[in-house]
Amino acid sequence: MIIYTCPKCGGQLRHYCVATFPPIHVYRCSNPDCDWETEEDEGIEYHVFKPVQSKLDKDWTMYENIENIILND
Repeated sequence: MIIYTCPKCGGQLRHYCVATFPPIHVYRCSNPDCDWETEEDEGIEYHVFKPVQSKLDKDWTMYENIENIILND
């Protein structure tokens, strides 16, 4: 388990996720005397889909291609 602590007072941080598109992660100190808070925007990444081109033969080439794609991406 990881417990994040406030850089200002050392209290425990609470994590909230604002349900927007993209989501915004908010970290607030749980100490009522501390007003520390920060927000992180989660960026959206777009990736081009690469279709799998495999050969169905006796050498199990299809499984080798899938394994290479999983390991190399």
